[in-house]
Order: sequence, then structure tokens, then C-alpha cells
Amino acid sequence: METPRIREPLSPGTIVRMPDGFCCQITGPVISEGGGSLIYPVSRVRIDAEGVHRQELEYALKECFPLSTLHQLRRRKDGSVIAEGPGGQTDEQAAAFLAYVKKMQLAEHETTSRIYHTAFRMVPIVESADEVGLSFDEGQTFHTVGNGMTVMESLAGKGTTLKAFMADNGRGVSALVALRIVQQLLYALREVHSAGYLHLDIQDGNILLQGNLDDGSIQATLIDFGCARPLREDGLTAPIADRALFSTHGFSAPEMAHNDGTLRLGPQADLYSAGYLLLFLLTGTRYEPRSLANVRGGRVLTAMWMRHTQCPSHLQGSLQSLLQKSLA
Repeated sequence: METPRIREPLSPGTIVRMPDGFCCQITGPVISEGGGSLIYPVSRVRIDAEGVHRQELEYALKECFPLSTLHQLRRRKDGSVIAEGPGGQTDEQAAAFLAYVKKMQLAEHETTSRIYHTAFRMVPIVESADEVGLSFDEGQTFHTVGNGMTVMESLAGKGTTLKAFMADNGRGVSALVALRIVQQLLYALREVHSAGYLHLDIQDGNILLQGNLDDGSIQATLIDFGCARPLREDGLTAPIADRALFSTHGFSAPEMAHNDGTLRLGPQADLYSAGYLLLFLLTGTRYEPRSLANVRGGRVLTAMWMRHTQCPSHLQGSLQSLLQKSLA
């Protein structure tokens, strides 16, 4: 499978105006990248004749910009995200894909509201829109773009992304640390599944960690429910006839790449992602699903990597078994 190309984010300083007049300014680089979106740190601003006044209120802003191995999406100079085919012409299939992903992400407000009644390891949404105003000149002029945008409560105080954590631990962490993190992720997933949903985009950019790993106070928070789908009474999703699955390459369960329009997913899809995350934490390596499918003899980790994890010898078999089962 071809790896999706890199997405170009909006620049810090860009001001986004929601339809009701709410204005916020991007204050730094992207803090999280999901399969369907980019998330920026923003501050609320007030604009008057004297200029832009940044307020104390901080939020997070999610922009619909999905990754795709099948469709080419890019950002224009005006900030809009478009579907582009050969020769610069609009790709109708890619445009339909982008429109559907935006529709799903705009429905995230309702999804997270339902989950939030029974869960606390997530971040509530404040407002969503399928069309916003952008300003690149400190609020002097705005132009309208059809980008899907979602304002969430601030991620400040929610900790750091697991992606940032792993940037400082490039060759992986110990088995003890990895298992503590995954345990917290599973607690969060239990809340989501108990509320009747699958997350379907579990990856290092969508997990926030706060607390201390050493004393066991670590806690994980899940963000970006743009891919989430409800479960039916039999514990599976409805058939995914729209085929709009945009989970992150590598982390997504292999069956998600072979949907003929009748695919139904269960909690196993999220648990595969948790297993992949565990392997990533232990090694710092992003594996191709094809290589994991060819594992023989139940040994996902080589003897060298197992020594690197500092896993006690009497627990190494259990760790290999945990990886093998979750990645089956």
C-alpha cells in the first residue's frame, strides 16, 4: 500500500472565523495529526479597529484534511483544502471522499456528546462548521473557504501527545513503561466501547498523556473522534458501504484495507491498533502490516528487541503472546 503524502498545515498566526463570529488565532505548529485531520493550538481573539487582541481563553482547532492512499488532496494558497486530479482538474471521486470525511467530522460533535456522558478520558467539542473565514493579515481581510473546522476545549493541561513523547524516545521504551501506557489507552477504549462506539483512529498523535509514569499516576486521554462509528446491538458497526475509512496507515487493522462495501467492524479493530501501538512503543519502529502478517512461531519481537525492552525473562513469553494476539 502506498503511504499517503505529507499534509501542509495552516501557518501560525492564521486567524479562523467561525460562522457565529467566534475568532481564534493559530498560536503554534500542529500538535496532533489524525487520519482525517490536523489539530492546532489556538487562542480566542477579538478584532477591532485597533487590531487583534488575544484573550486568555485557549482552545484546540481541528481541520478536516484526511490522508488517503487513493486520492490526492492538497492545500491552495488561499488555505482551502481541495481534491485535485491530473492536470490540476478537480477529481470528482476525491472530492466526494473529502466531502464525506468532512460530513463525518462535523457529526463528531454529536458523537462525543454521547460518549462524554459516560466517559471522562476525552476532550469535548465546542463548535463545528463546514465553512469558515481565514485571515493571513492579522484580521484586516477575511476570505471564505469550505474547510471543515471544529473548535475543542483546550488541550493545555491534558499533557503531551504520545507522538511528542516518542520523539524523545526514538528507539523505544521499556516493557514496563510501554505496558503502563497501553493499559491507560485500554481504559480509555473501554469507555468508548461501553458508550457504543469504535474510535477507529488509535495512533500516537491521538493520545495525550499526563501524570507520572514512575509513580503510576499516568493517564491517557483520547482525541479526534472523526473516524468513530456507532456499534449495533450485535457488537459490530453497520456495513461500511461508503468505504470512507481514513485511519492512520500502519495502525489500522488489516481488514480495513479490504472493504468491499460490506465490511462490519468490532472492538477487535481498535484492539489491533492498541497492539500495534504497543509494538511501536517497544521498538520506536513503524511496521508495515504485511510484515506483521508474516510473523512465524509467535515471536513478534526478535531476541535483540526483547533484550532492549528490559522485559524480565519469565514474562517474555507473555509479552510475545500479547503482541501476537492483538496483531492477529
